[in-house]
Amino acid sequence: MSHVRYARLVGRVAIALSTLAAPHTLAAQELVIDGGFENPTATGSPSANWSVIPNGGAKCWTGVSDQVERTGTYGLFTGPENGTCTIRQSLATTIGADYTFSFWLRNLNGSPPNTFAAQWGANTLLTLTNAALFDWTK
Repeated sequence: MSHVRYARLVGRVAIALSTLAAPHTLAAQELVIDGGFENPTATGSPSANWSVIPNGGAKCWTGVSDQVERTGTYGLFTGPENGTCTIRQSLATTIGADYTFSFWLRNLNGSPPNTFAAQWGANTLLTLTNAALFDWTK
């Protein structure tokens, strides 16, 4: 089982996940459940498939809104206070299989300090620190 984790330290970020699938199959199978964040809870939080985890005593300002969507109706925003926040989903994977990991990211606040990290299991695939404001990027 692998964990997909997205973390953001300060500021606001919007995330939309796209296909995460074994590329050698005839039809790619989406492994991430609600990767577009289109099924928020009644309180505006990500669906139950996602875990929001405060780190270092953080208060997590994480939710789903129709103001940060890339496609569809909703998108995820996050921006912790006094620490970091992690949003993650556990996925059933097969050892030795190939997977495509991709996501869309937009930084709505280019003021430092800000950090974003994308991880697959224990591997950090991308880290952005004090990134300037940017629109949706895959």
